Amino acid sequence: MFVNTAKFALQVLFAWCLLVDIAVAKPVQLELRSVVHVKLARLVLADVVNVDATTQREEVQLLAMPIGTMSLTAGNMVVQRKSLEKWVRQHAGARSRDIHWVGADAVNIMLQTQIVDAARMRSHARAVLEEWITLNARDAGSSNVAIRDQGELQALMVPAGEVKLRISHLSEPLSLRRKLSVLLDVLISDQVVKSVPVLFELSGSRQAYIARHDIARGGAVSDADVELRAVDIFVDVNEPVSPINFAKAAVRAKTGLRKGAILSRANIETVPDVARGDFVVLLARDGLVSIESRVEAMQDGYVGQIIKVRPGNSNNQIPAKIIEPGKVELR
Repeated sequence: MFVNTAKFALQVLFAWCLLVDIAVAKPVQLELRSVVHVKLARLVLADVVNVDATTQREEVQLLAMPIGTMSLTAGNMVVQRKSLEKWVRQHAGARSRDIHWVGADAVNIMLQTQIVDAARMRSHARAVLEEWITLNARDAGSSNVAIRDQGELQALMVPAGEVKLRISHLSEPLSLRRKLSVLLDVLISDQVVKSVPVLFELSGSRQAYIARHDIARGGAVSDADVELRAVDIFVDVNEPVSPINFAKAAVRAKTGLRKGAILSRANIETVPDVARGDFVVLLARDGLVSIESRVEAMQDGYVGQIIKVRPGNSNNQIPAKIIEPGKVELR
């Protein structure tokens, strides 16, 4: 009971203090300035008025009220006092006293701006692109990639403040391509104010094997059949093959090759240790006893792989592991 009585007494005291405050409070006076210079495009009431308020709480509330955003291209704008009065009346909320306006009939708001040089933006985008290309060009087998500027890039007008540049992303999907776009974010005081696409064109070459003459499908490919030549890095072919030691690796054409064709993983392959259709030795072990028989390979394969083989007088296929060229082991 005592706790409830004390709580009720505090509520009554608070209400009485509030009534006293309302009774003695003076109207809030807003003095509109005639000319103001602002650093931020987002405007609040504090940017354009002087406030004569009784309490600090009311002053903070009024000064922080948003009143709009300036256009960066306009540079300045004029706001009539009547329009501002209406806006404040609509957004100030219920108040315990009137708000009175004095000062100028209109305010000329001038935004402090600065220029972000186009060369600075392109240089930043190029540096990031060069780093990215260094990694991707290595994967593509390219030793040299040239970057050329594409399109016009205009200097940018932004609000005053610390300028930072940041890359949002490169062209999607991320791949080495002839034309790339770098999306550059321009930040003022760590806030993005503009995103600018910066365009580049790439060129380069890579080493690839070229067929010296026509090669039939399944035909053997030796170093006498090819030559190593620089080709356009953006030529539309599958992944080019890495340098091959033809003396150690037997290579054949997976598809028919025309003279001048670029050798890739799609059109050549190393000759398998066991080829489909070959007759190979099947080794079957039972304890210390080993039995060898002749079977037909039903699949291509390399040492260590398991393929299907078929005994000579059977239609059944059984799995066997290739243990050396021409020999498999029953699994």
